[in-house]
Amino acid sequence: MGGLLAFYAVTRYGQHFGRGGILSPSFWYQPKVFNKIKHYPANKIYILASNTESQFMGKSLSQAYRELRECGYTDPQLRVVLRAEGR
Repeated sequence: MGGLLAFYAVTRYGQHFGRGGILSPSFWYQPKVFNKIKHYPANKIYILASNTESQFMGKSLSQAYRELRECGYTDPQLRVVLRAEGR
């Protein structure tokens, strides 16, 4: 749940958390985390996960990327990495 909580913290309280290192977020567990995302122009977000962790991982990372882009995050602020065989 650490990745999910890190995502929540940096997208809701970005004035306190300028950068987010989000590892293996379980977005499917709590999809409401995408509600009310705030854009903080100075923040950077890095999300990393693997297809081997869950059957939902690829789809949920794609959703996270779309949601963040729609809220105003730019590619220099955002990096989403999905490893095919990560451990």
